[in-house]
Amino acid sequence: MPVTRSASQAPARSLSTEYGKRGQRRLINLPALLFDEKKAKFQIIDVPTLQAGSYKERYPFFESIVGPKPHECIVTVTDQGGHLHTFCILTQPYAREGNKCLSNLGWKWSGPVLVMKMGLYVDFVGLRTLDRDHGFDALKAFLRTVTAQKWPLPTHITE
Repeated sequence: MPVTRSASQAPARSLSTEYGKRGQRRLINLPALLFDEKKAKFQIIDVPTLQAGSYKERYPFFESIVGPKPHECIVTVTDQGGHLHTFCILTQPYAREGNKCLSNLGWKWSGPVLVMKMGLYVDFVGLRTLDRDHGFDALKAFLRTVTAQKWPLPTHITE
């Protein structure tokens, strides 16, 4: 005799099959720059990111690295060739511990700082080796602006 199940007894859908026609949800890692308050040098780390549906829908779990309720600032820098490069700077504005990595670079800051690359068609993309210098430029632009205006922290900077 076949076994029948009611709707409440149906097996739960897995994360990867829940999205249906538009694609699957999956976890990807996006490389980013981390200026950790406890380390003397910056690190390139993988930020766990949920890619939902199409490749354009990406949701990084940067709170797992920077901490809860991070401040986000979108910084756009221009290279020597006139090309625009956009980054998201994430930091913990209420951190108490000084950042050793940034103090070694000559900046006074507290708490971790995460620099993620943003794309033209996708919000967040992986940081390539070629983008590292532009990421440093974006961080410097952020720190210069914050040092000059103090409070409130900016949400958008274009240099």
